[in-house]
Amino acid sequence: MRSKIQSAQARQRSVNAIKAAALELFAHKGYHHTSISDIAREAGISKGLMYNYFNSKEELLTTIVNDAINSGEDILQVLEDPSLDPRLVLTQLARQSVTMVKSNLHYWKLITSLAFQTEAMKSLEVLLKNQRERNIKLAVSLFERMGSQTPLEDAYLFGATMDGIFVYYMVLENDFPVDDIANHFINQFLPQNNSTHDTLALFPDNHNRHTIIYLRKGKRIAPSPSPLSPRVAAGDPEAKDIIAKADAKLKGKTSLAEMKMTIVRPTWKRELKLKSWSKGDELALILILAPAREKGAAFLKRGREI
Repeated sequence: MRSKIQSAQARQRSVNAIKAAALELFAHKGYHHTSISDIAREAGISKGLMYNYFNSKEELLTTIVNDAINSGEDILQVLEDPSLDPRLVLTQLARQSVTMVKSNLHYWKLITSLAFQTEAMKSLEVLLKNQRERNIKLAVSLFERMGSQTPLEDAYLFGATMDGIFVYYMVLENDFPVDDIANHFINQFLPQNNSTHDTLALFPDNHNRHTIIYLRKGKRIAPSPSPLSPRVAAGDPEAKDIIAKADAKLKGKTSLAEMKMTIVRPTWKRELKLKSWSKGDELALILILAPAREKGAAFLKRGREI
């Protein structure tokens, strides 16, 4: 007999399969040309069972869009801290966004395709408008703090340029140097003060919260937004050297680790047990040990290939 946790895990796997199938079909066939029967068939479940998880196609669409919005919520909440340098916030926002898209390119291609289906998205107009207004409000406040005379226009230009970078990357993939272009845009649009070299780093802890590390190279010690932030005085190594040294010490030339990852959401909880091996930055292997359904699945990294 299944325990409550096992039942919840089985339910979540079915929900994930339904959402993945629906997103693929919505992106390729179009929302209005996709039926509940199509989604059930693609997900490998019966049409009747579909309604145990979602009451309608509209509810399924809303869930998919909310997932996309929530994917960057942790980062956004941290970056709303008014004590942070606005240039560092925008720089980190741009770089974290690039990392997020690169880590799951296929997913973001599908989401982008869905976003261009204006008729399908009409039912979510209020949700999307509220999210846009929140993002613009944050960006405008950052540009105001930077002394911009046209903060609203700068906020829109910043967002539109990043969107353009992502579209190019989605079309050209590895033929488009997305990291180089994003860094070039940041350097052109957000020039840093030559007298200092600032670094803002976000590190997730065991509870998926973020510790803010704020480092400055200059003649004075920078204020630290977090009581855990290290203080770096003039003459000390640069921030990038400290982080690189800590990273090298953690990984070593080779590493072997066993770990448990707990994913906690409002309605479900899931645990994964993993074992990993790595050699430098080029070679890595991750093996899933539990739960039983995923046991034996492995991920091999060789250079930039996974």
